[in-house]
Amino acid sequence: MKKWLVVIFATLVFATPALAADNQAIRWKPVCRHHAIYWASMVAEQYPVRIKYGYFKDRLGKRYYHVQPQLHMGKNWWYFKVVNDDRVVLIAEPTLTLITPKGARLKTEWIEVLHFLSLTDYMDYLKHLQVKGPK
Repeated sequence: MKKWLVVIFATLVFATPALAADNQAIRWKPVCRHHAIYWASMVAEQYPVRIKYGYFKDRLGKRYYHVQPQLHMGKNWWYFKVVNDDRVVLIAEPTLTLITPKGARLKTEWIEVLHFLSLTDYMDYLKHLQVKGPK
């Protein structure tokens, strides 16, 4: 009987806080700015990088904001993304595919708004936008 009481007590003591912590966890999904920072920090070890900020404009004029890094190779700046478990760097154009409810693909136009000369400049910009907590 004592053995069962110890097991029940241990289960309540150790399992309940773990369940409570799981329910209070903040869940989030990475978006373009998270990928841009991560990819730029990896590629910056080999190439100069910068962050481009802009938006896509659909045919109705609606804006979809986007951030994507660029690397300097040769004499040009190239957009890139990292794929295949962070082992392959692909040179790519910024793309956004919008699909209507009927399944048709909409053409969008990429409009560059800002570029940040370095990863740290972009991080400073994000810090400026960051939500301030209580003091």
